[in-house]
Amino acid sequence: MANLMAGTIQAAQGMLKLMETDVKFGQSMLEQDLRFEELPVEWRLNTIKASRVARLWRSEGRQALAMHPEIVSVASLASSDKIPVEVLRALPYICPMVIFSDPPRIPSWRKYKGRAEDDPFMPYEESEMRILGYITYSFSQPIMPDGRVVSVEQQCRLMDEMVRTTHDAESSNFGAIVMFEILDKAGRRVDMEATSISMPYDQVSTLKQLVDDQADRFVFAGETEQPNLPLLNAATRRIANFSQDKDRVRPWFKEVFKTVLGSLMYLCSTTLDAEKVPATATRKLGAMTMARKPLSLYRVGWTTGAALSKLRQERAMLGEPSAMGDLQHQQDPQHRRAHFKTVWTGPGRSIPKTAFIAPYWTHRERLGNEGINTMRRVV
Repeated sequence: MANLMAGTIQAAQGMLKLMETDVKFGQSMLEQDLRFEELPVEWRLNTIKASRVARLWRSEGRQALAMHPEIVSVASLASSDKIPVEVLRALPYICPMVIFSDPPRIPSWRKYKGRAEDDPFMPYEESEMRILGYITYSFSQPIMPDGRVVSVEQQCRLMDEMVRTTHDAESSNFGAIVMFEILDKAGRRVDMEATSISMPYDQVSTLKQLVDDQADRFVFAGETEQPNLPLLNAATRRIANFSQDKDRVRPWFKEVFKTVLGSLMYLCSTTLDAEKVPATATRKLGAMTMARKPLSLYRVGWTTGAALSKLRQERAMLGEPSAMGDLQHQQDPQHRRAHFKTVWTGPGRSIPKTAFIAPYWTHRERLGNEGINTMRRVV
């Protein structure tokens, strides 16, 4: 328990630090500070969006949710039919900041070969990423002026205006800012990064379809508009080429979506397990970061997660099969996988709700101390 809380605080500190940086620079970019003119427009727009999301969380969201690693693990592996994105409107909190107490590791999508010493942005060799967590929001695509060229200043303003809280009734899309630590081969943190993912509320798709849609829309960076900065142009061009390699980014997005969407489905589930963390445990976060004081932190899935940890240990201990009772007539215990179940409720059964079904044993009373029955009658 103590180790998990320490991991929660560490991950939260990393996320809040990244949010503070976005808020600091986002406002300057929105005001067209000349110091940022050399950066690609996409970078500036993403920073403005992340800044707006962070400010919305602090002003209206205010909740931080620490997810138990067992819940994150089983939810990311849980099976599901086509997912109605509309179900994400059932999030129990406004713009929550979701923190992974034991951040999952995934391979980096860039995979630089050798140290990129000529890269002014990322002069290191990266190997893995740790998903610290994410912040949710909603938005509707801005209405662009017909037949007119939109200036960078207008693009920045429209980006800032389109971001809304998760439960805004007029929003047509769900979004999340996912935050990562970038690790080198020795497992040391060399940088931090944020990626935006989104999906329309009216979409009903499989995980693969959601991943494919996101990968097709993914643009990490465009070229800078400054022709007198060849080094910067070369760096942004290389990253842009990487992001266009869909065979490179699609597997990465699959891991991100499995983790983020799985935890979101659990948060929207009717079986949500959440408890408030005493303010004394988060006093330092409130005093040293942009979080409100005191920070509202909830442990999510810690009761269920502890039970799943016990179940995992029991499975690991099951070795040799045990013979119990009448093998001819008894039904063997079966391990059922975790899965999500969509339940349609409301008038005309038109409102989707999601239930998370944790993994479990059938006929648990027939589990032996050393194994399950694997003997079968041969006729």
